[in-house]
Amino acid sequence: MEQAQREYFYKIDQEGKLFHDGAEITDEKLLRLFMRDIHEDKNGTLVVMCQGERNVIEVEDVPFVVLGIDLNENRIELNFAGGYQESLDPQSLWVGAENVMYCLVRAGEFKARFNRNSYLELTKLIKMDVASGSYFLVLGDEKYKINKK
Repeated sequence: MEQAQREYFYKIDQEGKLFHDGAEITDEKLLRLFMRDIHEDKNGTLVVMCQGERNVIEVEDVPFVVLGIDLNENRIELNFAGGYQESLDPQSLWVGAENVMYCLVRAGEFKARFNRNSYLELTKLIKMDVASGSYFLVLGDEKYKINKK
């Protein structure tokens, strides 16, 4: 494991914006690095190691915020800060407090929150089963139940 020379502290807000010392970080390459390399250390702290520096991440809600989606008939691509992308695992969708939509990313390692715009885009593929009152994401011929937690 790489030994840190210095330690810096960052924050990810509920909208997926990354901040350092109160200033928003907008550099696409740095944002992509953070999204790609963020991990939990042995103590459960979110960190990104970069050139010997330990970058500690505090989150308001979850480390990943879906900023947009690309809809395909059988697949949904999730777009994150810095142009980082992942395919949605539709079985991982759920609705949390205040009707916020979430899913799992990075092979189930992290939770991701949908921002308002990405949630509204996703609703184009959500249907309600009147008999059960349940909601489903419909992709092609497949239906995936959206649970409430």
